[in-house]
Amino acid sequence: MISFKNQLQKELADFGLDYSEGTLEKLLEYAGYVLEENKNQNLTRIVEPEAVVTRHLVDSLVLQKWFPSLEAGSLLIDLGTGGGFPGVPLAITWPGVQVVLVDSERKKVDFLQRAARELALANVTAVHARAEELGRDDDYREQADLVVARSVAKLPVLLEYSLPLVKIGGRFCSYKGEGVESEVAESDKALKVLGGRLDSLLAYTLSSGDTHHLVVFLKATQTPHIYPRRPGIPQKRPLS
Repeated sequence: MISFKNQLQKELADFGLDYSEGTLEKLLEYAGYVLEENKNQNLTRIVEPEAVVTRHLVDSLVLQKWFPSLEAGSLLIDLGTGGGFPGVPLAITWPGVQVVLVDSERKKVDFLQRAARELALANVTAVHARAEELGRDDDYREQADLVVARSVAKLPVLLEYSLPLVKIGGRFCSYKGEGVESEVAESDKALKVLGGRLDSLLAYTLSSGDTHHLVVFLKATQTPHIYPRRPGIPQKRPLS
């Protein structure tokens, strides 16, 4: 993967993002771990190294075009992290931010813990849990400065997973593809109930030609204690 450093550097520069040689190498090293582990478990359907650079590494880091920094000691939670995207690239490039990677599949969490040790990412913790459970855990409820999620669920469901974890004044950022406007329109009820409001809808185009979006929500008021509901209920009965 190291041979793809020029590609990574150029595509990040297209978004105004610039990182040290060591950071670029660590990002590519992690991508290599993912592709190797993908032989043992399904972490990603994207297996061509060039596509991994664009659709995983660059796509994860585009967030920093609009959020160039978080204060040292801030808490970032990546819900349904899967293969560690976007959480691990964000942890590599924000070493002062505490990053919690959350997934409901134990094998994925075990891999993420091993990878974090191999890369000496002292700011990364991988947690085996469902989002509905984490949102009721006092160690995490309304503690996060930023929650991110990529390809997890539709927004009315995702908001119930995420907003209980965000502190007042913090943000939830959902990575989405095309056609997200209809999901945003369906999210009014969930936002009113959960204490959030739409902050911004940001579009960007990757070198692959894919247009993606970052949907950013601000946590305005406290989430009622009855949310999130029991595991499985947000998916079965969305707040929409």
